Order: sequence, then C-alpha cells, then structure tokens
Amino acid sequence: MPVRLWLLSDRARVLVLVRDADPRLPVRIDADELAESGRGLQLVKAITTQWDAYATPQAGGKVVRAVIAAELPRDRRVDDVGGWAVRP
Repeated sequence: MPVRLWLLSDRARVLVLVRDADPRLPVRIDADELAESGRGLQLVKAITTQWDAYATPQAGGKVVRAVIAAELPRDRRVDDVGGWAVRP
C-alpha cells in the first residue's frame, strides 16, 4: 500500500499531507504505555496546531493533513505523549 507525503512551508508553519490507499479515517485510541501501536494521533495532536482527515473517494484512500507551527507557543509544552517525554 503506497503512501505519499508532502511537506509545504511558509517559514511560519509546515503543512504536512499524507495520502494512503486505506479509505478508513484515523481514529484516536487511548493506548497504554506498553501498547505497540496506537500513538500516532496522540503525537499528531501534541505537535500540531490543527489537523484533519478526509476521504478521497474518486482516487481511493484518504488524506491526513496537519499544520505544525515553526515554534510552539511559550505556554505550550509537549509532555509524556504515549509514554514518551517530548520537549521542544
């Protein structure tokens, strides 16, 4: 199943687009720290200012898009994402 990735930037933020052939939209689950999967959307939510996903019925599959600020606001800190300590 091929995956396509696009990265676009205006120096203030980065737009990330990921397209794959699976038509199912992503669903966030609460994975515990021993789980081998299920942290993808936790990470997306932690590092993005906004994200969404939409189906692409004519082409098949879906696109997930996310906007990442070049710098996190000072009052925002990413901690303990799915058992990982991530700091800007």
